[in-house]
Amino acid sequence: MIKLGIVMDPISSINIKKDSSFAMLLEAQRRGYQIHYMEMADLHLDQGVAMADTKIVEVKQDPNGWYEFKSQQPLALAELDVIL
Repeated sequence: MIKLGIVMDPISSINIKKDSSFAMLLEAQRRGYQIHYMEMADLHLDQGVAMADTKIVEVKQDPNGWYEFKSQQPLALAELDVIL
């Protein structure tokens, strides 16, 4: 499974009809990727290792509820296959 990390604005405030990051998340999910959501404030260094406090997120094309966080964990960015 591909682990995709995405650094973006707060997902709660995006316009899902216009947001290109959201469109990429929908396609990544369709392909079976594990999506690790993070905001800029979640990124940090720990003894020289690039880290992030990530949230596994599932997305859907529903204007009343377009995302759901599944779990949260600290993760070394090197563990991700792709970062957007």
